[in-house]
This record gives sequence, C-alpha cells and structure tokens, in this order.
Amino acid sequence: VSGFNAAVAGCFFAIETVLRPLKAENAPPFTTAMIILASVISSTVSNVLLGERPAFTVPAYELKSAA
Repeated sequence: VSGFNAAVAGCFFAIETVLRPLKAENAPPFTTAMIILASVISSTVSNVLLGERPAFTVPAYELKSAA
C-alpha cells in the first residue's frame, strides 16, 4: 500500500486484518503500535526509493462524443 502513497489506509487495513480474528484481551501487546510503525517505515522507504511521483501515469482523455 505504501507504493500508492496511502500509508494511513494501509495502516487501517492492517489493523483490521490483524486484529479482527483476535479478541481485545488476547491481542499481543503493542500490536497496533507495531502496525503503525511498520506503516510509517514502509511509507518513508517507499518515498525515498520511488520518489514522490505517481505510481501510474494516466494518459490524457478526451470526450469526443456524448453518445
């Protein structure tokens, strides 16, 4: 997800995926903190290696006819 520069969305996805099968009392300590830390690190590494450019180049689109 960090390749799409969506670290926050990736963080929420990871939290839902990891913590959904676990009950709150059975969750390992610091699980949420580790997921957030991993998201920040992956986003930083992605920005350093790939740069701040978009992941995909989208060609210009022209609407030639409304039909």
